[in-house]
Amino acid sequence: MGTIGDSSGNIPLDPQAFYKEKLDKSIHLFEKSLDGYQNAEFAAKRDQYKKVMKEALLVMNEAAKAILNSKTKNEAAHLKQDYEELIAKKDSTEKVSEEDVHQLTRELKRLKNSF
Repeated sequence: MGTIGDSSGNIPLDPQAFYKEKLDKSIHLFEKSLDGYQNAEFAAKRDQYKKVMKEALLVMNEAAKAILNSKTKNEAAHLKQDYEELIAKKDSTEKVSEEDVHQLTRELKRLKNSF
């Protein structure tokens, strides 16, 4: 994608494509972090994955807002809610079920398909 501007502040020529790419990358990062979170044996490692997922969610929400696609915004909001519920369960030492993880994965797929 072409850009305008200097090396410190490139402006994409196609903002829609730029934000869709950001959204796709943040979804991918969230998926990898979710997998790592589920398999982490130590609390410190889970905390790192949780931080990455939280940051990825912020990027997803910002990108969804920029894309101005109400379906994408809606899917990002559902994903955020499911993520917060999963983290709350895990933080409270309540068992996170496979269904909880599958629900989050389904939300990620819906978000990918919404743009």
